[in-house]
Amino acid sequence: MTSQLVATTRAGQVHALGAGGQPVTLAYDQIAQYLRRNLSPDHAALLAEPNFDPGRGQIDWYAPGDGPVRRLIDLGPEERAPIEDRLATLSGEIRVKGEALAASRDSGERLMGQMLASALEIPSPEHVLVVGDKPVLTGWGNVTEGVGAARGVLTRFRKGVVPPPAPPLPPTPPVAPVIVAPPPPPGRFPWWLAALFALLLLLAVLLWWLWPRILAFFVIPEPVCGINPDEIALIEERDAEAAREAVLQRELADLERRIAEKRLACEPPPPPPPPPPHHRHRHHRHHRRHPRRCRHPHRRLHHPRRLRPHRRGPKTTAGSNVTAASKARCR
Repeated sequence: MTSQLVATTRAGQVHALGAGGQPVTLAYDQIAQYLRRNLSPDHAALLAEPNFDPGRGQIDWYAPGDGPVRRLIDLGPEERAPIEDRLATLSGEIRVKGEALAASRDSGERLMGQMLASALEIPSPEHVLVVGDKPVLTGWGNVTEGVGAARGVLTRFRKGVVPPPAPPLPPTPPVAPVIVAPPPPPGRFPWWLAALFALLLLLAVLLWWLWPRILAFFVIPEPVCGINPDEIALIEERDAEAAREAVLQRELADLERRIAEKRLACEPPPPPPPPPPHHRHRHHRHHRRHPRRCRHPHRRLHHPRRLRPHRRGPKTTAGSNVTAASKARCR
């Protein structure tokens, strides 16, 4: 749904209410998201969206819808009655939700309850607009400047509550005659009056000396910590990424399970064929080895190598000869 500019306010004309150490209008996204999630989109649409312009010192207020923009106080009684009932219902439900959160033990819920209560404060009834046929609050989270700033402007729109008529002016009392007191008789200056004056002077000096310490005792320090909308957005983004990671983990486990089932359903491959038998080379029967040749010292063998020189043995007897020794070596 498109949004349109419905009003513009100056930052110096109103006093911004704070929650958590910052103006409540800066937490618009957090408040609107909470109202949509826990109540309804109509409750979130009751608050106009602020758009700050520091250069001009102005705040532009945007509301969903493209209908005519009118002030509630400018409508007639018959047209204003249903819109006031709707405004009372929505603001009352937001107020009840904020009071329940303010009584919680959780610090975050208590802070949200404080922000909802401050969001229902507007400077004046002129900030209640009607876009089409729906009420819209501008300038919310702000009150008028000054010590006696009025609060609870929306309480007059509660269902069934009729603002009481103005009380009649009391009758003017008769003017009594002025009686002039006679002057006191001349006499001595009373001593107790001098003591009272001295005591008052002493109290004034003492109060002047203790006044800064008294103010420091009653001044409430500003809260140190506050909620940063950017940090809240990062936390929500982290939670979304964690949920997405969990979904991806489940899908990955499902795919692995399907792959395992398909792998078990497949038939195993056939075993490889056995290797062919190895045939050794066998010598034919007719193949015969060469006969061993005798290394006779006086015969040249048919071998390519050269024979070693014959070593002369011991002397033989007369009856022995070289042939017998050579035969003995050839055995």
